[in-house]
Parts: sequence; C-alpha cells; structure tokens
Amino acid sequence: MCKAKGMKSMVVLFFMAGLFWGCSKTETPTSTTTTVTVSKTAICFIGNSGGLVTLVSDPTADTSLSNATLSWGGAKTSLVFQDKYVWIGYIELFGDADLGYSHQFKDTVLTLTVTSNVGNCQGSMALPDSAYINAPTSGSILPIGSVTCTWATATRAEWYMVYYYAYAYSSYNYSYWVGWKDTITTGNSITLPASYFNYPDAQYYEVYAVVFPYRGPKPQANSTGNMTGTIKGFLVGEGMYDDIFFYVGTPPKGITTPKVVHKEPSRDERRNKYLDAVMGQ
Repeated sequence: MCKAKGMKSMVVLFFMAGLFWGCSKTETPTSTTTTVTVSKTAICFIGNSGGLVTLVSDPTADTSLSNATLSWGGAKTSLVFQDKYVWIGYIELFGDADLGYSHQFKDTVLTLTVTSNVGNCQGSMALPDSAYINAPTSGSILPIGSVTCTWATATRAEWYMVYYYAYAYSSYNYSYWVGWKDTITTGNSITLPASYFNYPDAQYYEVYAVVFPYRGPKPQANSTGNMTGTIKGFLVGEGMYDDIFFYVGTPPKGITTPKVVHKEPSRDERRNKYLDAVMGQ
C-alpha cells in the first residue's frame, strides 16, 4: 500500500537533505566490489516487531519499485514491508509484523534486504537483548539532588539511547512539565544532574526514564554504514526497552502510583534522534 504525503516535519526534512545534498562522493565497501553512491542513503531500524526503512535519494525512489524484506529462520521465515509512504526527498517502508513483544529473536540472525529503482543494500545482524534497569527501582523515593540511573549490560548492545522527563509538583499539588532530556551512551549509567530538579517552589518530582539498547553504527557524525550494495546503508538493531518511574523529593502520603500516563518516545522520534546524531546536529 502506497500513501502519498506532502510535508512532514521540517526538522526531519533538513536531516534527510543533509544526507545527500552535502555528500556527492562515491566509495567502495570492503565486502563488495560494487561502487556505492553515498548520495543515496538507507537508514534501517529493525526490532522484535518488524522494522522501518528510510530511503533518501535524489530523485526520490519510486515506492512501486521499492521493497524491503526482513528474513530469519524458524517456521515463519520472512516479513515483507507492506506499508509505503512518499515524502519530499525520501520514502519510508514499514514492516510491522504481528509479532509483538511475545516474539524474541534471541540469537537469531536477521537479514534485511532493500531493493529500489535507485539501488539496493543488504545487511545482517542478531538483535541486542532486552534492557534491564537496575536502579533506581520503580516507585522509589529519592532526596532532591542528582540521580544516577544504571542498567545491566544487554548482550550484543553496542550503545544505548536514554530518555527521561519529569513533572514538578508544588506544595499545592499543582504540576509543571519540566521537559524531555535524552542522551546516547556506550556505558551502563547516566546521571540526572541536580540542576534538573530546580523548578521554583517544587516540593517533589515524578520522573520517567526509559533505556533502549542498540546494535549497529554508532549515532555520531561521519558514521560508516554497515550494509553492502549500491546504497550506503545503516542497519540498526533495537532490543526491548525498559522503563521506570520514581520520585525525587517526598510526595504527599498516599501517593504511590504515577499521576500521569507515561509514554516512551515513538519509533519515528527515536529514528529522528539517530539522524540528529549522525548529522551532527
């Protein structure tokens, strides 16, 4: 199914534009003799429930001639990405399988193949294992000040994307949005600085944190792709995330559950964060 779109987020468009307007050189990957056109770039996210391919090119690829297939072993051996979207300067191919969080690929090697009228690329990897946050424990109450969040090493994870935000509550129990923060790290901890918890007249904070484990090219400027073919491709594997909520400062007696519905960032938001880092924005 192809769905034509007009303008999405200008921020995403600028990220995409930088991938090919600022690069016109060619290079040859070590694993193939096919010349790669760097101005054609595929950003490919895969996980336990499917994947997302963003193919950037000039001219824009034809969705009717573009396909992505995720394949693996077992009873069900492949998933063809059925949903196709056209944007200005790029297309998106979605493969949302009915696998959900009950499907664990574990040590299974997944292969993603992308074909189009502007070129092709292919790559393989086993996904990283799930994240597991060790501290703080969910629902814990901590004194106002810096907070260190730690998690266990996820097998095959090469880096982690961490997001957190908070609501500040006054003595009258009015809430104030403190705002999103995010960071990318290769380690197993981050520290929320004491300066984050300085909202005027705040008595306590309800904090939400989520950790995503990843495998693939590190999200930094001048990253090298890890897929072979005529398109420069970035294959990024995402493991299952873990999330927690906790209090900084002492909430009123009887408050032990979140007062708001917490939500992890969407796959598009995570993809955009990756692009941000790769482009050095």
